[in-house]
Amino acid sequence: MTQNIIRIPQLRNFSHDEIVEHFQTTVVVDHAESRRVQEKLENAANPQFHRKLICLVGPTGVGKSVAMRNLAKKRCAADTAPFRHRGIFLEAEEPIRGQFNFGPMALEALQQMNVPLAERTLPFVSRDAGGESLSTLAIEGFARKPGDDALVRRWHRETIERKTDVICIDEAVHCFDIGRAKTQADKTLRLKAQAAKLRTMSNKWPSAFILGGAFDFFDMTLVSAQLARRSLVILYEPYHADQKGIHEFTLAFCGLIENCPIEVNDDLLDNAIEVFLNSLGCVGIAAGFMNYGISAALRDAKPLSIAHLRPAYYPKSQLMVMQEEQQEGVQRVKAHLEAGELAVLSTKTI
Repeated sequence: MTQNIIRIPQLRNFSHDEIVEHFQTTVVVDHAESRRVQEKLENAANPQFHRKLICLVGPTGVGKSVAMRNLAKKRCAADTAPFRHRGIFLEAEEPIRGQFNFGPMALEALQQMNVPLAERTLPFVSRDAGGESLSTLAIEGFARKPGDDALVRRWHRETIERKTDVICIDEAVHCFDIGRAKTQADKTLRLKAQAAKLRTMSNKWPSAFILGGAFDFFDMTLVSAQLARRSLVILYEPYHADQKGIHEFTLAFCGLIENCPIEVNDDLLDNAIEVFLNSLGCVGIAAGFMNYGISAALRDAKPLSIAHLRPAYYPKSQLMVMQEEQQEGVQRVKAHLEAGELAVLSTKTI
């Protein structure tokens, strides 16, 4: 029976899907690279610093979302005073059509901060006052749908009142979605306009912004010279295929196994290198294999084994493409970081 392989007594009355969800949402493995990145984020996410726009870059499945979510949670836990919300974690969603706007994200942020009646935020309208045009709240339009501008303004105001010092935005590449551009020049202008919005927010808001994304997002951040200069880039690397990298990955994989909610066969740890190779050294991808394997093992009513994970592996052809993109992306980011370090050294020697 399935209940015989469940390690955690509290989960024995849960459905299979609930057990998998428990592992997926509650298990966070502490490992060498996650600690390095977490420390860098903690130090960099300071609203008092000149560069308040932080780009967390790395391959898909390396652990960027977990790192940002943990940072936001830690900031909130550090200050439990009423009406405080020190950290926010958001995910930028791809627009159905057209270019990305910050209105829907602002509404999600307001709701996450427990701001009352966020969805009834009053829109702004222009009014004539002695021959001058003034932007004011449309108090007579309480039933109107709030405009994006009004939501973003209220979000800005609430970050000040609630002492929000870090705003984490995952899948930040969508912030650069611009819809259809007529020409390449038009595309560049639109991308720069989106970059300018992010730059303005990081300059004028009291919060540090952490933008997470893969290497396509990193390329977008370079479209604007000002955004590139004002951004701090943190690279979240996968583990490399050397002795140290494999050792650190295996320790992280052990953490996943130790927190597995069902019984585990010895062959799972024995094949840690196999999992390393098929996850390209990314702990997040390995956790995804574990999610799949736990579900399969529960259906079989058997302890989790390496055989349960293997169907989740990427096809070899896809894995090769992913590996090539990963290596090229890491090299591009490292070249950018090294160029920045050289520029700093050159200014110090002048």
